[in-house]
Parts: sequence; structure tokens; C-alpha cells
Amino acid sequence: MRLRRRASDPVLRRLVEHGSKLNSGVFLAVVLLVGTGTPGLLLFDFTPGFGAAQSTVGAEVACNAGSETVTCHQEESRGVDHVVLVSGGEELDRAAEEPYRAEAPRDELASGATGRQYVVELRNAEDETHRRCVRTVEA
Repeated sequence: MRLRRRASDPVLRRLVEHGSKLNSGVFLAVVLLVGTGTPGLLLFDFTPGFGAAQSTVGAEVACNAGSETVTCHQEESRGVDHVVLVSGGEELDRAAEEPYRAEAPRDELASGATGRQYVVELRNAEDETHRRCVRTVEA
């Protein structure tokens, strides 16, 4: 405030009077430059295998929901050691031998927003999950 009124140099006085506009203008210019020319650091790559070894699991999981049980079996067993059926964070069944067939009673499945939900996990010999399929059974 004091510098606005008492600045003897007209250039300094003008700079002080329009300083807030200058700050806003510089900020908007930086936002526009960074927004249009996004640096490589801010780019995300959501492709499978980014930054890690590519998964060798090539399996299709087929599930059948009967009136009393849910049965899941694996069509192809390349890269899979066992199949685990999980619901509500609790392991319901584990199939460790071919044919990989896991089943659980329908009433043991956890309830979700759209019905009873369960998860089929394909795991390797080190018990690492390579593929995870979330399925829903209507109540």
C-alpha cells in the first residue's frame, strides 16, 4: 500500500499497481503450458505387465451357479497351480489338482449391492494371484 502511494519512479508505481494482475497472469500461463504439454512424469500406463514381468497365465474360468452351489472350473491350465474361490474375504474352496474345479454352497457367499458375490483367483505355485475374476449371483 505504502509503495503504491509513495513510489517516485513511474515504472515502479505501475508495477506495484498491477502486481496482483501480473501474478494471476503468470499463474494462468503456467497452468496452460503444463496442462497442454503434459510432462512424461505425469502420464500413467495402465497396460498389463507395465514395470513387471508379463503374466504367463492364459486361462478361462467358467462358472455355473446352480440352485444350491456355485461351481467354477478352469478351461486351460497354463501357468496355474491352483484355483481359489473366495467370498467376503474368506476362502471357501481351493482346487490344487487338475481338473481345477472349485465349488461352494450359495448360502456361504457374501452379499453385495447386486447380489451374492464371489471371487475366483488363479494362483501360481508361489501362491501369487495372477488373475482375479469377480462374479455375482442373483439372490
